[in-house]
Amino acid sequence: YTKELIYNERKLASMADLVITSARSLYYKMALLNNNVYYLPNGVWTTDYNSRFDREVPKDLKNINQPIIFFMGAIAGWVDTKLISYLAEERPEYSFVFVGSEVKQIVPSHSNIYYLGHKKYEELSSYLNLSKVAIIPFKVNKLTVAVTPLKFYEYLSSGTPVVTTIMPDLLGLEGSLTALNYKEFLTHIDNYVTMDKNEYMSESKRAISTSKEFDWSKLLEPLSSYI
Repeated sequence: YTKELIYNERKLASMADLVITSARSLYYKMALLNNNVYYLPNGVWTTDYNSRFDREVPKDLKNINQPIIFFMGAIAGWVDTKLISYLAEERPEYSFVFVGSEVKQIVPSHSNIYYLGHKKYEELSSYLNLSKVAIIPFKVNKLTVAVTPLKFYEYLSSGTPVVTTIMPDLLGLEGSLTALNYKEFLTHIDNYVTMDKNEYMSESKRAISTSKEFDWSKLLEPLSSYI
């Protein structure tokens, strides 16, 4: 970042009546510049995702074998495509399904990777309903340690357990597992895939319970007291 950009950011933050941050690391940074800072992570409209298993199977999923490991969102520079390739090579019996837009990079080419393109928001829950595990294979860098991905809460709200790379704000949230490296990422996926039915359903319920804490209605309600 340029010195001018950093200066302007600090100037605006110090002048603002309210600063809203989407990550705790940004909260601590802004708290040094302003006394009125509100931490507002990404959230989810839980009612959009809480009807697991009662939607029609999307046509482009009908011929894809289970278990489905699912990702939705932009395939952009922060997505670790090397990790995706590693997972696909190590588990040829898993189907890795991607929906979203390819931005400056493409999904790796493997026989068990399926790139289904852009989908409408209202279609996403139908894809999650058929997924065993949802993943966030982001690179670990200065950008990703200061994000709380929207998709994380949408995954949880659908009752789909999540495996993610390290993002501090997501650590310890029930219904998800954080991986420190490629091997651990794969191990966490395996753990969810091989869970017995009762254990998996319990994890699914924990995921849904966590998502309710991040419903937009609950996150936005306290904001009025800051304005």
